[in-house]
Amino acid sequence: MSEILGVGSRVKHPAYGEGAIIKIDVAAYKVCFMQYGGKHGRKNYSEWEIIEQLEATEEISLTG
Repeated sequence: MSEILGVGSRVKHPAYGEGAIIKIDVAAYKVCFMQYGGKHGRKNYSEWEIIEQLEATEEISLTG
């Protein structure tokens, strides 16, 4: 997966199931899963299945 997903995008993880992106960091997404809560996942994780893609509208800063 090479595209940047926006907050609110829905993804499916092979172990955690369906979730929604709630925060975007430099190298990872924070995803909220119904049964597992918030988890971080690498943006370049090849096992994400994109259910619904929303455009990224916020810029990502290295300085916070």
